[in-house]
This record gives sequence, structure tokens and C-alpha cells, in this order.
Amino acid sequence: MPRTLISQQNDIAELVDIDTVQMDIDLPIEERIKQYVEQVKNPYRFLAGGLIVNIEHLNNGLTLESAFSSYLNDLM
Repeated sequence: MPRTLISQQNDIAELVDIDTVQMDIDLPIEERIKQYVEQVKNPYRFLAGGLIVNIEHLNNGLTLESAFSSYLNDLM
């Protein structure tokens, strides 16, 4: 097996599936963000439904914190 495939498999094995993340919706948003990041380890690269998700930034004035806070609020 080529080295690149082994590296990719190891990389995928280290990713956290967000379906396994447990959130306490009673916490303030700042604490929920901290809780999420601690569990997912890398908020820019994770698994969702078996798919690899890579987050990239656009220079559109919307901060990651603002977008992520909106996302968490939409889950409630």
C-alpha cells in the first residue's frame, strides 16, 4: 500500500465524529464552544456522518466564532 494511503488512513482514524460529541445545552454559549472544541479536538477538521469535513475561512467579515455560535444556537 502506498505511503500516502497509509498516512490518509491514520489521519482519518484520528478525526472525531461529531455524532459522538455530547453537549450540555444548559451551559452558556462560551462554555458550549469550549466543551465542543475539547471533544472534537480540531474544530476545522472532523467527521460528520462518515464524511471528512474541512472548515476554511472566507474573508467576508463573518468571524468563525460568530458563525459557530449561530450554528450551536440553531441546534437548540
